[in-house]
Amino acid sequence: MEVITFSDYRLIKGFYESCSDAVRKLQCGSVHQEVQDDDKPASHMQGFTIQCLESKLKEVNGECRSTLLRVAELSADDYHKDRALYFACRDDRERFCEKELAGDGRIYKCLEKHKKEKMMSTECFDALSTRQRLISSDVKVDKQLIKNCRNAIFERNCHPIAGSIEQTLSSLLLCLESDSDQDDGYAPLSGECVAELFDIRKSLMEDYKLNPEIVTSCAGDINRS
Repeated sequence: MEVITFSDYRLIKGFYESCSDAVRKLQCGSVHQEVQDDDKPASHMQGFTIQCLESKLKEVNGECRSTLLRVAELSADDYHKDRALYFACRDDRERFCEKELAGDGRIYKCLEKHKKEKMMSTECFDALSTRQRLISSDVKVDKQLIKNCRNAIFERNCHPIAGSIEQTLSSLLLCLESDSDQDDGYAPLSGECVAELFDIRKSLMEDYKLNPEIVTSCAGDINRS
């Protein structure tokens, strides 16, 4: 059922009602069911619409933003469910991650590790960047982070994983890493969690655009540089 959902956004609850205005405003295709171009099946046109909205997430508000993040969260464990990324990265998946089994976000993680490789296609690079920006807006989109740091998140009361409350990646990182080396009564972060945080910090250092707080707070300085 989930695979069908990501091929046809008519099955995404509330998408029409929540996102029709944003689709028109941001020129992200159409929310109508009719297909205008016989060469473009409805599923591809709908995939483009969702991809377009995700790439412009900072301009999307309210229920539509919540709907998009929910879709990203549902597809987080298996990249086959992220239609735009799946098609953009098919060749790269075979090139870099041929032996990696799908599930639990492993393909995402593998592709991200190879993102800076010269052989990485531009299409896959852009799709991965969009995915990483979604994670920056709502950490529930990152299955590997939640899985590897789950115990620490609960123990330190960093985030109620269940529910629809968004939490930015930066706020979760600050919570997990604050006073981590001090005798604060918490169990040390697991090796898996430490490795996950290291990979995330590395990605943020390589591309400041993945951190919306930096982009927003430093927009003037960035434009002058």
